[in-house]
Amino acid sequence: MSRVLAGFDQAPTHRQLPFIWQLLLMVLVIAGIALGAISVNAELLRARLSEHRFSELQVFSDRINDSMYRLETRAQLMAQYGIASHLLRQQQLNIDPLKSFMQQLLATESSFRKIAILDIEGNTILSQGQDTYFHLTRRKLQSLIADLDPGEVFSSPLQLEGGRAHRYMIAPVSGSPHGARAMLFTVEMAESWTKFKAVDGSDGTPLVLVDARGNCFSINRGDDSDIGQSPLPGRHPDLWQAMQQNDFGQLAKGNFHYIYMQVRPGSQSPLYLVTFLENNTQHPLVQRYQRQITVAALVLILVLARLMWHRRYQEDHSRGRARAERLLEQLYHGTQGLLIFNSEGRCITANPAASSQLDLQPDRLQDRRFRHLFDSDNLGVDMIWQLIRGSGYWEGRLVVRHQPQLVVKTNIRAIPIEDNERLFLLTLEEGRQQLDMEQQLRQLEQLTDSASGLALIDGHQRIRHINPALGRILSQPEERLCGTHWLTLLQLTTPDLELSLNHQLANRGYWQGALWFRRGDGGVVRCLANLHQGEAIGQDDSYQVLTLTPLMDQKLDDAVSAGQRPRHNLARVLQQGQPNSALILFSQSHPNALATFNDSDALLFRQHQLVQLLDGALPKDAMLGEEGEIGETAVLLPGWNDSDATTLAANLIQLLDEGGLREDLTIGLAQSAPGQPWHTLLDNARAAVVRATLSGQAYCQAHTRNSA
Repeated sequence: MSRVLAGFDQAPTHRQLPFIWQLLLMVLVIAGIALGAISVNAELLRARLSEHRFSELQVFSDRINDSMYRLETRAQLMAQYGIASHLLRQQQLNIDPLKSFMQQLLATESSFRKIAILDIEGNTILSQGQDTYFHLTRRKLQSLIADLDPGEVFSSPLQLEGGRAHRYMIAPVSGSPHGARAMLFTVEMAESWTKFKAVDGSDGTPLVLVDARGNCFSINRGDDSDIGQSPLPGRHPDLWQAMQQNDFGQLAKGNFHYIYMQVRPGSQSPLYLVTFLENNTQHPLVQRYQRQITVAALVLILVLARLMWHRRYQEDHSRGRARAERLLEQLYHGTQGLLIFNSEGRCITANPAASSQLDLQPDRLQDRRFRHLFDSDNLGVDMIWQLIRGSGYWEGRLVVRHQPQLVVKTNIRAIPIEDNERLFLLTLEEGRQQLDMEQQLRQLEQLTDSASGLALIDGHQRIRHINPALGRILSQPEERLCGTHWLTLLQLTTPDLELSLNHQLANRGYWQGALWFRRGDGGVVRCLANLHQGEAIGQDDSYQVLTLTPLMDQKLDDAVSAGQRPRHNLARVLQQGQPNSALILFSQSHPNALATFNDSDALLFRQHQLVQLLDGALPKDAMLGEEGEIGETAVLLPGWNDSDATTLAANLIQLLDEGGLREDLTIGLAQSAPGQPWHTLLDNARAAVVRATLSGQAYCQAHTRNSA
C-alpha cells in the first residue's frame, strides 16, 4: 500500500518532466526548420539578386554605349552640317554671329562643355564654353586632325577625375573657305545619365564606373559606396585583378559580393561597370519572408502545444482513474488504517485496519461524516475539512469523538477522479505501540515529586516535554524551555561535546557527566546529567530522556550564589537611547579551561567571585551584563566618559588584589558613541584587552579613547 501511495505522489512530477522536454523539443525542431527555411530563402534570393544585377548591368552597359554613340553622332552633325553650312553662307568670317550660333549649340546639348573650331595646324579659330580638365597641345590636335577621315569622329577614352566623367571628341569640317578643318567638343558624360542613375530604385544598389586606370566614379550613391572615389587597385586588388583577367564575372570577398562587366569588351581603353551586394543587409523580400515564416512557426507552435497539452490531460485523466481503481483494489490488503471520504465529507469505505484502530465496526464507519468521526483541539474540525478541500493535503493529530482519550496522527490527501470530483484518502499513521509510548511519556510528566529534573528530547535534540522539577532547577518556565535545543542551556561547551554524546549514545545507549547549566535568573547550576536513548517507534519518532540532579558543592555553592545586583541586556539598554556610556570589560585568561567540563569549575568559581566583589564596589548606576563570553564580565556605566572609567578601573585593581583575583585578569575600557552598535562597542573593549595584555598592563589605560 505504501508503494502505491508513493507512486501516486510521484506520478504527476514524473509525467510533468517528459511533457516539458517534449514541448521544448517541439519548439526547437520548429524553430530550427523555420531558421533553416529563412537561411535557404536568403541564399536563394541572394543568388537571384546577383543574376538580376548582372542582367541590369548589361542593360546599363547598352545605355552607356548608346549615349556615347549619340553624342558622337551629334558632334558629327554639328561639324558637317551646322558649322559648315554657317561658314559657307558667309564670304568672310564674322565672329559675333558665329559665337552666337555656337552658344546655341552648347545650349542644345547639355553634355557639351566646350566647342572649338580648329584649323589644319590645330590652332583655335573660335572657342565657346570652358573646360578645366583637358589641356591638349597644338601638336597633338594637329596629329589627330591629320589622321581623321571624312565622316570619322575621334572619341577619347573616358576619364574619371575630380568626381566627374569626361571625354573629348574631334569631328572633321569639310569645304570651309575660312580654313576650318575640325571641331573640338569636350563632354561631361554624367549629364547623359541623369535619367537612369540607379539599377534598381527599390534597394538602392550602388553602381560604379571604373576606367582603365582604376579610377572610380559612383553614378547613384556619391561618396558613400563601398568602392568610393579612391582608385580601385589600391583598395580592392583582388577585384581589380579579376576585372583585368575577365570581361565580366562575380567575386565574393568578406561581407560583399561584387558583380562587374566591361562596357566595351576588347577596347584599348576599357570601361567597367561594378556593383555589389552586402551580405549583412537583408532585402525587403527577405524581411517579409522572415516575418511570414516567424508568424507561421509561432502559430504552429501554439497549435501543437495545445494538442500536446490536450493529449497529456487525457493521459493524466486515464492514469488518475487507473490509480484510483488500483488504490481501491489494494485498500483492504494493507496493515495501515485507511479511510476514503467523498467531497461531501462522508466516509465511503474503510479497511479492517482502520476499524480496528478506531475501535468501530465497518458498518458504523460507512456513510459517517468526517465532523462526526473526528475532532481537533487546535482548530475546529469544520475548518480542517475546508483546508483539506482547498489545498488537497493536510497532516496533523485528530481526536476520535467516541474515544476522547484516543488521539491519532493522520495524513489526508486528495485523489482526482473527474474534472471536478475528488476523493480524500485518510491514513492513520499511528498504531497501538505509539499510543502506549505517549502514555508512558505522560507518566513521566506526572513525576512532580521527584527532585531530579526530567526532559523528553526529540530526534532534533530539542526539548519536547519537561517536569516541574526541571523548571525549578533551571529557574525557567516550561513554555520557554520547550522547543529549545538543550545544548544551548550549557554555560560551557566544546565542539566535541555533541560528537561525544552521539558516539556514546550509539554504543552504550546512555551518557553521564557533570555539566554547568544557565539559570533563568542569570546564575548557573552544576548538575549531574544522565542522557538515555529511548526505543524508536517509527522512522521519525526517536527520543531521549534527560535527567538532571543538582550537585551541592558547599564551597562552590557559597561562592557562586546569585548576587543582589540585577543583570541587564546591555545591547537593549544602548538601543533605548542612553547617553554616551563607558564599558569596562573584565577578561579572565583560560588557556586550558575548556579542555573538559570538570576543568571549567575553577574558571566559573573565579568569575562568580568577581561578580560578588563587583556587586559591592561598583556605583549604583552601573549595569552588570546579563551574559557574555566565557571568562568575560561586562559592566556598563551610563553617562560616564572614558577618563572617569579609567579612574574607576585603577581603583578596582587594589580591590582585586585584596580579593585574590588580580592574577590572569585584564581590564579593557571602551567609550560608546551616539548610534554605535553594541557589538562594535564590545569589540573595542576586547581590542583594548588585547592591547593591554600585549603591553603588560593591568588595564588598558593608554588605549581607552577612540583617538588612541
